[in-house]
Amino acid sequence: MTEQDPDGSRLLTSPEVGELLGAAVEHAGGRLVRWALDHVDANPQQSTTATYSATVAWSYGERDELLGVSARASGPAATDSRAEIFADGEREVAVWIYPADPDLPGLARAAYTEQMAALLTESDALGRPVAADEVSLRMIGYRPRRRAVLKVEVTGPPAVLYCRCCANGSSGTW
Repeated sequence: MTEQDPDGSRLLTSPEVGELLGAAVEHAGGRLVRWALDHVDANPQQSTTATYSATVAWSYGERDELLGVSARASGPAATDSRAEIFADGEREVAVWIYPADPDLPGLARAAYTEQMAALLTESDALGRPVAADEVSLRMIGYRPRRRAVLKVEVTGPPAVLYCRCCANGSSGTW
C-alpha cells in the first residue's frame, strides 16, 4: 500500500480510512457513529493531512468532533508524537481530535472558553480579569498543522479579538 500510495493521499480520501478513524476514536474511549471528509492538504509524494467531520458516541452522549490524520512518505515527523500513532504494518499515521493538533499546541488552550479567559487574564489583554462565562469563541479558519484563527468575543465591557495559532510556535496574537 505505501509503495502505491507513498503520501497517504489515496488512503486518507477513500472509504478505507473509516476503519482507521473508528480505531482511533475507540482508542480514545468513544465509538464512531458517522464521518465525512472535511479537508485535504496534500503535498504529493511527501505527505497528506486530512480532517473529517465525525459524530462520536462517548459515555456522556454523542458529540460532533473534527478528527485529523497525517500520513508521510518518510514516516512520522517529530511533532507527530504529540498525536496518537496508528500503524497497519505498512504505514504509520498520526491521528488527533481537534483541538489537539500536533503542530498547533497553543490551539488546545485557545479553543476552550475557560482556558481563553485565563489566557486573557494572564496576558492582561483587556486590562481586567476575564471570566469564562464572558467569553464566546468561533473558529474563523483552521488549516490543520499550519494555523488557526479564532474570533474571541468578550462581554461586559464588550471586546472582540482574534487569536492566531501558528505552526511556528507563535500564538496568542491579538
